[in-house]
Amino acid sequence: MRNLGKVRIALIIILLCTLIWIVISIHVLIWNTIIAGKCSKSSLYNTIFGIYVFVIVAVAPPVLMTIFSITTLRNIRLAHRVVHPTLTPNGMRQRDYQLTRMLIAEVVVYILSTLPFPVNALYNIVTMSVAKSADRQTIEAFISFITSTFLIYINPSSTFYIYLATSKTFRSELKATFNNIAYRVFGIPQRPQLPTELNRTIII
Repeated sequence: MRNLGKVRIALIIILLCTLIWIVISIHVLIWNTIIAGKCSKSSLYNTIFGIYVFVIVAVAPPVLMTIFSITTLRNIRLAHRVVHPTLTPNGMRQRDYQLTRMLIAEVVVYILSTLPFPVNALYNIVTMSVAKSADRQTIEAFISFITSTFLIYINPSSTFYIYLATSKTFRSELKATFNNIAYRVFGIPQRPQLPTELNRTIII
């Protein structure tokens, strides 16, 4: 497991993941077509695509995120015992609590912002052969717009705000960064950090 932390191994894993996801998604370029200036799919591929989106977007990521989050917390606790044997139990709990909040928030934001898209895609498949009124089509088009072009982009852009809201360490480091920029650009002196504040700082 320690070898996975090496830069070379990390770069290889990133490259492999990129190639794998390109291959997995290549069918979108092949089976999509343009009709009347709009992207369109055949009925068969529309069904396959809906199932694909539901599995790849709605099922796999939350499951993997949960597994890796639990594994990360477990490894962090083990690392505390090995690297910081003199750390007080209260300090360990504070670190774990802060990291747990960050991980849970990431999973929750992903589910809330991404899950509606595959659910809506699956709904479109199920109701594909149903006769729909103009009002229903308008409502469904609006829901599709919200889920596919608005909500789905919240997750990749929310990491900063999640860390800002859940991590005291992140807020402290961000504040220190802004103070440093203010000092370098405007010459505003930084307020020295008191020893009591240093003791309260929790590093993840």
